[in-house]
Amino acid sequence: MPGTSRTARPRRRRGLRARLQSALWPIPAVAVVLAIGAGVGLPALDGLLGDGGSGHPLAFVFGGGPAAARDLLAAIAGSLISVTGLTFSLTVVALQLGSSQYSPRLLQTFVTDRGVQLTLAVLTATFVYALTVLRTVRTEDATTDESAFVPRLSITVGYVLTLGSVVALLLFLGHLARMLRVETMLRDVHDEGSATLARELPAGPRPGPGPGVAGPALPRGPGTPVPATSSGFLVAVDEAALVEAARGHGAVVLLAARIGDSVITGTPLAHAWPGPADGPVDAGALGKAVAGAVHLGFERSPDRDLSYGLRKVVDVAVRALSPGTNDPTTAVHALSHARRCSATW
Repeated sequence: MPGTSRTARPRRRRGLRARLQSALWPIPAVAVVLAIGAGVGLPALDGLLGDGGSGHPLAFVFGGGPAAARDLLAAIAGSLISVTGLTFSLTVVALQLGSSQYSPRLLQTFVTDRGVQLTLAVLTATFVYALTVLRTVRTEDATTDESAFVPRLSITVGYVLTLGSVVALLLFLGHLARMLRVETMLRDVHDEGSATLARELPAGPRPGPGPGVAGPALPRGPGTPVPATSSGFLVAVDEAALVEAARGHGAVVLLAARIGDSVITGTPLAHAWPGPADGPVDAGALGKAVAGAVHLGFERSPDRDLSYGLRKVVDVAVRALSPGTNDPTTAVHALSHARRCSATW
C-alpha cells in the first residue's frame, strides 16, 4: 500500500540513525574525509599564495625547507598513529573491564560515548591530514626544472592539529578514568533512561480517555494469532504503519509483545479480530504487514526501551553480589539508582 511505504521511510531513517549513533566509526570516518579534503585543499591554497620563504606571513611558525617539512610531517604522522593505537587499546581495556566487572550490557555506553568517538576522530584526522600534506612537499629538481614547494600554511595547520591531539589525549585519559567508575556508569544509565522517558512520554496532557473512563474494549474471543516472520528483540513500533496495516486488512490488532521482548519466528507477534463488516482475518498477509510496522534487532536498544535501563542497573547489582565480586557497596549504589529509576520513570 502506498501509505505503508510512506510511513516506512521515517521508520527506516530512525533505525539507521539509531544504528549510526550506537557505532564507533561514523564520527572518525567523517573526520578522516574532512582531513583528506583539507589536506588537498590547503596545499592548493598555498600554491596560490606562493612560497615567500622568510617573508611569508606564517614563516615565524614554520620557516624550514622541504627536508624540514618532510621530517615534521613524518614525525606528526608516525607519532599520531602510535597515540591512536594507544587510545584504542585503552578503550578496549575499558570495554573488557566494564563487561567482566559490571555488566556486558554496559559496553554500549562505552561505544556510544562522544568523548571516545571525538578523541579517535581528532587523532585519526590529524594522522591522515599529515600524510596527505606530506605528498605535496617538493624539493628543487634541476633535471625537470621543478621548483621547491613547501606548503607553509598547511604545515602550520598540521602543527595546530597536533597540539589539539595532545590536548584531546589528555582530556581522554581523564574522561576514561571517570567512565570506569561505577557511579558514572549508573548515572549515565539513569540519564539515558530519563531522556528516553522524556522523548517517548513527554510531560503534559496525553490523548486518550480521562481518569475513570474505560478505553475501547477489544472484540470478544481469543482472536487470530499473527505469527512473527523473523526473530529478534522488539526495538521499535511504527504506530502509524501498524494502524494502516490493521485498517487495510479490516482488523483490530493487538501486539502480543512489548518493546524489549524477545520475538521468535512463528510465535504470535500480535492477535487480530475481524471488523464488524469483514470476514476472517488472513493471518499470513496481516503478519507481513505487521512485520513492516515493527523493527526487530539482534539486541535491545535504549532508544525506546525504558525497562532496558533498569535491567542494566539490576545487572550491576546482581554482579556485585556474586561470590566472585563480593562488592556490597556497589550493590547498594546500584539498588539506590534502581529505586531512583523506579520513582522517576
